[in-house]
Amino acid sequence: AACVGGGVIGSSWAIQFAMRGLAVTLYDINDEQLKRSEAQMHKSLDALEQFNAITPERRGEIVAAIRLTTSMEEAVADAQFIQESGPERLEIKRSILAQVEQYAASDALYASSTSGLLISEIVAEAAHPERCVGAHPYNPPHLIPLVEITRGEKSSDEVVKTVYDFYQSIGK
Repeated sequence: AACVGGGVIGSSWAIQFAMRGLAVTLYDINDEQLKRSEAQMHKSLDALEQFNAITPERRGEIVAAIRLTTSMEEAVADAQFIQESGPERLEIKRSILAQVEQYAASDALYASSTSGLLISEIVAEAAHPERCVGAHPYNPPHLIPLVEITRGEKSSDEVVKTVYDFYQSIGK
């Protein structure tokens, strides 16, 4: 899985995926943002460890499963599932999707952690809008097992079902 955008939501998604045994690449736009993402993840993991939800050993496994990068190509090239958590601005989400489509596999699924934008608007200029869904998590995603899946006008039934099944498989 790839997490594109490492803010509060993106870093929490990375933890969720890693806790469920997935190799995760977390992308953000520069090293400063990645340092913030890493600090946010460690803050969340500190809380899990403090409340005995994970052991120090398990924490090490989770951290080891998450790779950080400022290269979109590196982040999504091998990802089967891409969870985008960029800023809630249409032009930014469209730009992120365009970059993802440039480097991602032709069958990679794309889920936007959007709460106020329509997925149909985000994917209006996409090459493969049928592979995209909205996926708004309840915050923080690594703790709350709810995610609202929204389909776009061109989202395929198969993709919506696959995304639903994927989220179910990771405890959502």
